[in-house]
Amino acid sequence: MNDPFEELLERGLLEPPADFVERVLQRLEWPPAEPRWRRWVRDAALAGGALLGAAQLLTFALAAWTASTAF
Repeated sequence: MNDPFEELLERGLLEPPADFVERVLQRLEWPPAEPRWRRWVRDAALAGGALLGAAQLLTFALAAWTASTAF
């Protein structure tokens, strides 16, 4: 089976340029841009955790106040 692509590969006509890797790497954005939905989920989780922490702190303070004034 005589494939024309195999002939081209054997001739070496399909070799990339010498600076191909450098040019491709220069076009890449690093770190990649974070999607908007992921940023929203991260911020919502942070706000939810902060609210739960504040509620737990207030519960502890109320329990300490209740225990100290029980007598």
